[in-house]
Amino acid sequence: KIKKEILLHLVFLFSLATLLFFPVIRSASFSPKDSFYTGFHGIVGDYYTYLSVINQGRNQWSYQNPYTTELTQKSYVHLFYILLGKIASPLRVSNIEMYYLAIVVSFLLYYLFTYLLVVYLVPRKFRWLAMLVIFFAGPFPPSTFSLGSAWWTHMDSYSRVSLVPHHFFSSALLVGTTYCLLRFFYEKKTRFLLFSLISQTMGLLSFAVPGFILLTATLVSVLLYLILHCVRRSIRIPPKVFWGFVLVIFLSLFLLFLIRQLLTAVNFPDWEYQTYRQEQLVYTYSNLFFSYGILLILIVPSFVLIIRKKKFSHFFLFLLLILPSVFYQLAAAGILPINKLRFVYSAPYAIGGILATLGIAFLLDHIKGRLTRRLILGGIVCIVLTNAFFGLKAYWLPKLSEKNIYLNTYIPKPYLQAMEYFVQETPPASAVLTTYTSGTFIPAFTYNRVYLGH
Repeated sequence: KIKKEILLHLVFLFSLATLLFFPVIRSASFSPKDSFYTGFHGIVGDYYTYLSVINQGRNQWSYQNPYTTELTQKSYVHLFYILLGKIASPLRVSNIEMYYLAIVVSFLLYYLFTYLLVVYLVPRKFRWLAMLVIFFAGPFPPSTFSLGSAWWTHMDSYSRVSLVPHHFFSSALLVGTTYCLLRFFYEKKTRFLLFSLISQTMGLLSFAVPGFILLTATLVSVLLYLILHCVRRSIRIPPKVFWGFVLVIFLSLFLLFLIRQLLTAVNFPDWEYQTYRQEQLVYTYSNLFFSYGILLILIVPSFVLIIRKKKFSHFFLFLLLILPSVFYQLAAAGILPINKLRFVYSAPYAIGGILATLGIAFLLDHIKGRLTRRLILGGIVCIVLTNAFFGLKAYWLPKLSEKNIYLNTYIPKPYLQAMEYFVQETPPASAVLTTYTSGTFIPAFTYNRVYLGH
């Protein structure tokens, strides 16, 4: 059994690593002669901004916007990438290598925490079904009744394992904190509370939205308990668990207040919120909803499970799954001043995949006949694999043939020589007059400012 488990892990990890890195390898193979492939990832402008923060983080604990010559405030918003710069310096790795190392670490943490949560909650014989749903279920192909996934939702199986590092890392820690909190709730061991506090802190400081979702789920759980306890005195949980959850809530609120102050200092939350608040173009809730794809079907039996079993773990996962949609609507309505698009980063397939598997297991337990159960289970696996095949064909395969050959994706070598000159011969923060396109990448490799680039 142990050998089988190891083999299955290797198959999953190899498959997911192929999804993640093969497009990068293919893009590198398209490099024009005498050019440098930068490993561009996601939105090119954002990619170089993250590299510029790593670059500045090598020498300082703050970030100053290098994409303008105007005086700007020092910012601590991108603490995650500043820390990457601190790590990159003694490791003697480049900014690009550090960026991809962060993706690899985030991916491994996401896989580890997801598997731990699966093992803790899902019956043994359904665990690998849960892993299959979590990592390979996905949206319907774009041609399927116009129910495909919009690019900004990052819901297809490729995008879920190729998030930018701070989104990926914080999503992984959301799963990790959930695992530790549930173990603390059921086992009442202080070490799991401590791990929860550490994980929640790291997640919030990396990217606050997943931690905000977990905070709200925890807060709702505590408030609901207090209400039920007032109505029915027989409903009670150990004081240690109650105050442990309260501690998580107050720590999270303090960190969110601190983060909000840092963001407000650079006017970040307001302009982003106002820019994306309206329901327009592809930025609509219907695009987000249908991006859950086959999960919308698989999760239906779990609603019966939640009502019938009344287990805290099921209720908590359900909160984590639906809260992003609630917050999206509140943001779109102008009630919650957060960019609504940020709520896609909540590990929905990890949380929803576990709930869906638990619902399927509950359904199969109520079906008589071993053969019937096997046929239903086999049918579900076939549906998930078919959906995965067409999803990869629609969302991943095109990545292997995209040739995004531009000045700021494959940098001509003379530009590298120019940037080396800037590093050696010009003072830090001195201005460079250049085009917008080359201005995108110069701050990622030098300590200069540009007039325009992001």
